[in-house]
Amino acid sequence: MTEHIKTYWTEMHQKYSAHGLGVKPTKFAHEVIEYLPKSGTLLDLGAGQGQDSRFFAQHSLDVTSTDLTPAPLEISE
Repeated sequence: MTEHIKTYWTEMHQKYSAHGLGVKPTKFAHEVIEYLPKSGTLLDLGAGQGQDSRFFAQHSLDVTSTDLTPAPLEISE
């Protein structure tokens, strides 16, 4: 992956954070939660700032979050 892509996404997540985005779970998370088990593990690929990861964790799932660059995950901590 090129540095250009990493830089782009790092900057985008900083902008999202500055505008309060990445806080609320997505519509997708709200729609799929009923289809997931009541407990278990979930791998969130492309987790961004972790809004869906936190949502799923609040619903008793053990979540591992990953993203293209570490910047959004650091913001989500």
